[in-house]
Amino acid sequence: MKNGLRKNKMMKQIPNLFTLLNLVFGCLAIIATLQNGITIQYSAEGAQFIDMPEKIWMASLFIGLAGVVDFLDGFVARLFNASSEMGKQLDSLADVVSFGVAPSLILYQFLRLSVAQQEDGLNASIIWLLPALLIACAAAYRLAKFNIDASQSYGFK
Repeated sequence: MKNGLRKNKMMKQIPNLFTLLNLVFGCLAIIATLQNGITIQYSAEGAQFIDMPEKIWMASLFIGLAGVVDFLDGFVARLFNASSEMGKQLDSLADVVSFGVAPSLILYQFLRLSVAQQEDGLNASIIWLLPALLIACAAAYRLAKFNIDASQSYGFK
């Protein structure tokens, strides 16, 4: 009897492992976004050239993988009848990283690249880059609202 109970408890944790994998992919997306390797070069005339071999395409790939795993965690939770409040909270935290913070940082990098291409762009104010953070704020707000709305337990309105 004790062995069966332990096995049942372990089965209920499988969806959480998928959720944590979602979080890992979100973190990898952030890491890929931040690995930019900027180099500044000057021509013989003194003109400044900025080389930014961004790895944003990898970040997009990791966000896509996070989306697949996010779908699977809900599917597995329903399959094993393993829904829990802990799983719901963990899923929201992973989603805010993978689908809020990571895309927000990608937009931040795109804005940064755009501003840096302008003359004297490396000295531009950070204020021009802050709108990118709205994505992370909107994602966190939406997920928090979802968590307190009891009528959305099994689907989105």
